[in-house]
Amino acid sequence: MPGRLTAEKGIDQRGPDWWAGRMPGLVGFVGREAELSRLLGALGGDARLVLVVGDAGVGKTRFVTEGIARAEAAGMVMLRGECLPLTGTLPLLPMADVVAELGRRQGGRLLAAALDAAPEYVREEAGRLLPGLDPKSTGGGTAPDGRDGEWSRERLFAGVAELLAGVARRSASGVGLVVEDVHWADSATLDCLTFVARAGRRGGVQVVVTCRGDEAPLAAHVASWLAQVRSGAGVEEIRLGPLSWAEAAGQVTALVGSPVSPHVVDELYARAEGNPFFTEQLVAAALAGRDPQAAAGEGLRVPAGLPARLAELLTARAERCAGDGRAVLTGLAVAGRPLTEAQLGKVTELDAEAVRQGLRELAAARLLAEASPDGGHRPRHALLAEAVADRLLPGERTMLHERTALALAGDSALAAEAAGDPPIACLAQDPGPYRLLRAAADGGPAGLR
Repeated sequence: MPGRLTAEKGIDQRGPDWWAGRMPGLVGFVGREAELSRLLGALGGDARLVLVVGDAGVGKTRFVTEGIARAEAAGMVMLRGECLPLTGTLPLLPMADVVAELGRRQGGRLLAAALDAAPEYVREEAGRLLPGLDPKSTGGGTAPDGRDGEWSRERLFAGVAELLAGVARRSASGVGLVVEDVHWADSATLDCLTFVARAGRRGGVQVVVTCRGDEAPLAAHVASWLAQVRSGAGVEEIRLGPLSWAEAAGQVTALVGSPVSPHVVDELYARAEGNPFFTEQLVAAALAGRDPQAAAGEGLRVPAGLPARLAELLTARAERCAGDGRAVLTGLAVAGRPLTEAQLGKVTELDAEAVRQGLRELAAARLLAEASPDGGHRPRHALLAEAVADRLLPGERTMLHERTALALAGDSALAAEAAGDPPIACLAQDPGPYRLLRAAADGGPAGLR
């Protein structure tokens, strides 16, 4: 079937990546073939809206970039816009991006043809999003912020949908509208996406949006929109999790430029937990500290500390909470393993209700991983724990290690864990308190019973 979208490898789009910096050469797409099959299947099927969700750094932009490349190779016109974390509201910014990109395609001929075939009002509405499109036909124009009594959002939305449908009629496989980072979207953009997705079902237009799963606080209008679209028909949700060990090894090899030892990959995977951006930052730090005379894959050592940029990013996330939440997060970070509420009470010296309140605050701030089957809690990411622990004073860290040893005394599972490496980097740098954990596995040191 001509124009059919498949998961077969298309062109290698060397477009915007979620990694940047001093990497040796360009890195191709790694893994995600099952998720790509779902995306392309949705674009080639009846889905009217595809929601791509994943934590920051997991590779949502790189994923949709690859999807765009493969869809365009099959004849689909893919247009992209993005939302920005602006302090003030700039309504419909992604839609303005889309119209502007359409105006650049084929030297503007694609946009001109779609406008010529559309009702006259479509040109006027497109002109509101892209000033200067055609001054003679767009009238005075007013800002699409709802403050002008003569402004009609429905007319604008209908104009955008009609414009995209006109483009779809001139393509082999329809039009895909990609809007990134809807967790930062204004309400007008979300309403327009809803309108276009509904109208696009008839006009060959499909919508793909990306959203962070760990964004906090999430604006009420965004949370409401996500809840509504998830419950609607014709919506496909694709969740991007961490890369597997093999996929992460492929990413590391591509970043370094040659194979690296499995031991280095193990260490990177244990710390980055398959997050592509975190892996990239650790590899960049390792490359910066490598002997310049060494071969590409030789002499690579992962630094014990966090790269400055990554430490700042993770510290900023930790600052989403304070008080009981911060105390609980600090206790979990130092422990380096899941802790139950009772154990957290011993480590933090908070009462049971304060511990629960701290856990609620961490969950609301998206700083807490899912609880383990035995009720244990841990930070959302291992590197988040490193960043929090690294900011403690030596005395604070020692005190928390001692409390952790007491809390874990007699835990049979700890005996096996303690036989291996220290749970987090700060313990490897400060092995004294870790000996307390080893002793705790045997019932606790005499001086701490």
